[in-house]
Amino acid sequence: MPLTGDELIGRDCDSAAEGIKDRFADPEGFITGIAERHADREAVHNEKLSLADGRFVERDYLPYSLPEGEASMWVYRDITTQKQYEQTLKELLRSTQNLQSATTPEEVATIGVETAKGVFDRPINGIHLHDASEDVLEPVAWTAAAEEQLDAEPPALPVEDSLAGQVYRTGDAESYENITEHPDRFTDETPFRSELMYPLGDHGVFILSATESDAFDQIDATLAQLLSTSLTSALTRVEQRQELETQNERLDEFASVLSHDLRNPLNVAEGRLELAQGEMDSEHFAPIERSHTRMRSLIESLLTLARSGDDIEELESVALGSFAENCWRNVDTQQATLETTTDQTVQADRSQLKQLLENLVRNAVEHGDREVTITIGALDDGFFVEDDGPGIPPEERDEIFDLGYSTADSGTGLGLSIVKRVADAHGWEMTVTGGTDGGARFEITGVTTGAA
Repeated sequence: MPLTGDELIGRDCDSAAEGIKDRFADPEGFITGIAERHADREAVHNEKLSLADGRFVERDYLPYSLPEGEASMWVYRDITTQKQYEQTLKELLRSTQNLQSATTPEEVATIGVETAKGVFDRPINGIHLHDASEDVLEPVAWTAAAEEQLDAEPPALPVEDSLAGQVYRTGDAESYENITEHPDRFTDETPFRSELMYPLGDHGVFILSATESDAFDQIDATLAQLLSTSLTSALTRVEQRQELETQNERLDEFASVLSHDLRNPLNVAEGRLELAQGEMDSEHFAPIERSHTRMRSLIESLLTLARSGDDIEELESVALGSFAENCWRNVDTQQATLETTTDQTVQADRSQLKQLLENLVRNAVEHGDREVTITIGALDDGFFVEDDGPGIPPEERDEIFDLGYSTADSGTGLGLSIVKRVADAHGWEMTVTGGTDGGARFEITGVTTGAA
């Protein structure tokens, strides 16, 4: 018969431990631990132990002395609820990480439903997303238990005439202890009693249900709020990504058509100029040739801009220093000088990083003098590219990534826009400051460094 707490008081520690050891997941380890602490007689606090029935306790040991001799105080606290809460938070964190890779609203909803099933230890939940064409909340993902209780797939819920629709419209979460008593419920025939409903921004609602009344407590409400916040962020990111992909497709198509339509007359103009140069000399030929060169540069930059940041599917380990030197050779750097002060490795799409570095180098050469020095070095979470040229006035630094912005006669005004799109596609941050020697300094942060 296991000893009770009252029976343990005043007992010899070793014999008392023998009487309760079977309550612990590791009985022999428990006995060994008692003996070691009793021998060392050093205070121990917040020691976590697993019980045989799956619960957890936290133990403090405090040795002290009595007139009769040495004594020990052992304090055990049940921390099962705390441990379960910690595990639940870890599950929510894993869910948030999984949501980062979701590419469609349906995938987000599926991850959310599966996460909720494990987090709440409740089998009934579902996610409805807004269908603007019908102005209803369409069921997108739900658990098998929800379908079993309904004996059918969950119905679409009208935005204007349902409790879920009210949550969606107002953006306020609601908790119902017994939904059958609510006059505005969607249907009289429902197997559910308790429900938690949380808005997912402009996207829809998350519904957690139970067949018994008053089934959810404040911890459930807090966890549901955390999950709903993660789902809302994921749905927003997916929507923005889809919009960006659509814009990129349109821009790519536009750029391809435009460049084709521009190249044909440019080829004709260049051919005619070459014929004219063979027949006569004229001071007007040189500026015409420069204009043709600028037009061709604009066409190439337009195509690069349209396609920059696309198709970043697999990152590679890139040795930044040697890679930058290879990029340097692809740019007309005149008498400029490159200095690389980093041996770091970054995780990046190689072709996109090439566009970023080449355009930053080209920008420095175009806006500096012929002998400008460009330095590429490491930051704690990224790298920088700076020059010792004239720099960028602080009041203009917010404009430099705008399409068409350039202060150089030979500039296309597209190079830094390409740089910004590549950085955004990688999830990097771009900051523009003054250089060490008065020029411009571009800091790229949020970069994963080191070998994969």
